Amino acid sequence: MSMPHGYQPSKFQQFDGKGNPKQYVAHFIKTCETAGTRGDLLVKQFVRTLKRNAFDWYTNLEPESIDSWEQLERDFLNCFYSTPTYC
Repeated sequence: MSMPHGYQPSKFQQFDGKGNPKQYVAHFIKTCETAGTRGDLLVKQFVRTLKRNAFDWYTNLEPESIDSWEQLERDFLNCFYSTPTYC
């Protein structure tokens, strides 16, 4: 999926696997909603906010295993809410 012409992604703090992932996701969603980002664009935008252990988690997902924002959110929280550093 490509970004729409003229789309300006919001600026976010990056998530590294530490901190509260539920709060991070809630803040991410609210910021995206305010900017008009919805649906599949949430997936692309969210991936850009990950670093270190969190980005490693994402890159280790099976190719094409995420097909919606809801699935990415669920998998992300299942990983980082139960084990704050590694999955």
